[in-house]
Amino acid sequence: TGLLMEQFPVVTILFCSFDKEAVKECLRAHDAEHFLTLLSTMVIEFDILLENNNLYKLENVGSDYIVTSSVITWGASESHPDTHERRVKDAVDLVYMAQQMLMIAMGDEDDELGGGEELDVKVGLHTGPCVGAVAGEQRR
Repeated sequence: TGLLMEQFPVVTILFCSFDKEAVKECLRAHDAEHFLTLLSTMVIEFDILLENNNLYKLENVGSDYIVTSSVITWGASESHPDTHERRVKDAVDLVYMAQQMLMIAMGDEDDELGGGEELDVKVGLHTGPCVGAVAGEQRR
């Protein structure tokens, strides 16, 4: 069994976490189905942003959503070279995505759930070297 590991010299990563207290408050005020519908609606909207910006969803576990720059998807190749321009474009796209995620999380009076309900989120970005590995023998 070999270690499945990849290294990238420069990657931008977006971390988005739903505020745990806001999640608890939503669950106190509503049933689990309402909360999961709200969460699913937001994640679907996040996924649409992801596709529109050609980024890579690394993980969506519970109330955490992690996105990386496109170099994770393709690696460096002739058709998608890992250039300074590409790194800058990915970083700008992730900043834009972070802004849009915050707006989605703020809710909308006309959304399908009604009432402009919101879940507070924390969004952060990191740019730098990245090493990722799969613990165990299977990726999924």
